[in-house]
Amino acid sequence: MRHQFPYSPLQGIFGGDGMFANLRLVGNRILTAGAHSITLNGLLSGEIRDNILQAVNGKTPVIHLYPARIGGNLAEEGMAYILDFADEGVKPQLQYGKVIIADNRLANAPDAQAVKITDERFSVPATHRLISFGLKHFRYHAFMDRFSNLTFGEYRKQNGGRDFARLKLWLEDRIAEYSSGKRIMPDALPGIPANDERRTHILPLLRQALANAINSHALDHVSLSNFPETPVRAFTAKQLALQYGELQPLDMLDVSSKGMTQQMKRRRRATLEYLLSAGQLGDGIH
Repeated sequence: MRHQFPYSPLQGIFGGDGMFANLRLVGNRILTAGAHSITLNGLLSGEIRDNILQAVNGKTPVIHLYPARIGGNLAEEGMAYILDFADEGVKPQLQYGKVIIADNRLANAPDAQAVKITDERFSVPATHRLISFGLKHFRYHAFMDRFSNLTFGEYRKQNGGRDFARLKLWLEDRIAEYSSGKRIMPDALPGIPANDERRTHILPLLRQALANAINSHALDHVSLSNFPETPVRAFTAKQLALQYGELQPLDMLDVSSKGMTQQMKRRRRATLEYLLSAGQLGDGIH
């Protein structure tokens, strides 16, 4: 594949959701100004070789391998990463296995310089550590069975209605913030300019989710995995995921000043408080 758009913010090869087994990326030439030349979340096994990547605007491309994630981060609710898998007696067992990596080169570099590989499949990626949590011994098949069969009506009553209450609060808070441009917790999350996509694109999705999931019972018969509104699917998937894996202590964050420490605490809390309890949040900073 030749992917040459040197002045366009197009991605190269990017796998954000799901998992990939026996994936082969061989003989591609990628020249793009996007954030990702080759970035894969959830690569279980495969081969990445004989690819040529070219630096654009002085930025040297890197091949990134990250753990599988659940739900993305659509409206600043944080991200869930699967750090390893439980043995559920299903063959083949899910695991992050060997990836054959060879002869990936930088174009126009002296001596056919090799492309740097960053393999972070067993830890929460450093770039998202502040707003993410990791799950170990994850029972993926049990999780998918529950996510595919639990109806929204059943979900409303789950855990004494507490999960539904957190979904409702998250939707209402984010709608209020994105509508007004003002944060409920000042100086915690980044500002929201008038032309920001959170206001122009995400806000309508959140409003529709509130209408269909909170203010109506018309979709109570629909499974969580088939719920039509992406914000509801993403948020409830992460809630369920916490029940099928072992939550790891949030990564400690080294900071240089007391003021920065407090700011990072506020940002982490404002992001993850809808999914994690106060005890699970902790400080996570030293």
